[in-house]
Amino acid sequence: MSKATLQQLKEAYQKLPQDIKRVYSSDEVTAKIYDLGKKYGLHIDQLGELVDEIGLVMIGISDPKKFPAEISTRLRINTTTAQLIVGEINDDVFLP
Repeated sequence: MSKATLQQLKEAYQKLPQDIKRVYSSDEVTAKIYDLGKKYGLHIDQLGELVDEIGLVMIGISDPKKFPAEISTRLRINTTTAQLIVGEINDDVFLP
């Protein structure tokens, strides 16, 4: 998990292309993440961790290669479930 400061987060966000900023704060993406949480039975605290980690990857603070492991650790779920969630995030959030 990244230990970025608020200032580092702000600076990273400001450097993002406009289309990534739009996705980062879109209601559609929020709904997709919420639906994933429901599908996998995530509790509200786990959903918050998922949103945080997705944001960190999107703004370039967290290493995308470590995304599945971070999801598993932060959400306290097994690696298989983490891989399934990451696959759906890749398909529904990152790729579009």
